[in-house]
Amino acid sequence: MLNRDYTSYEEINRDLEILRLERDLSYHRIIQTFEKTKAGVKQSFAPMNLIRNSFQSFSSINKTSGIKTILITAILRFVIKKFLDRK
Repeated sequence: MLNRDYTSYEEINRDLEILRLERDLSYHRIIQTFEKTKAGVKQSFAPMNLIRNSFQSFSSINKTSGIKTILITAILRFVIKKFLDRK
């Protein structure tokens, strides 16, 4: 808000109430954004989504030939083997 001259305490209190409400609204927006982000991260790192995304990435890379495909295949085999050996 701009600097302004107040003529009564009621004006000051009204502006303070508006500022408090704006602050509360901003706080709740931040919390809501955080909750959405947290839910999105949990969903992204769910085991089935990780596997699905890995295979989608592999299939898109598999369309191109070359050293990239060989490296990705080796990395995926290594990760899957480590995952299976862990159990």
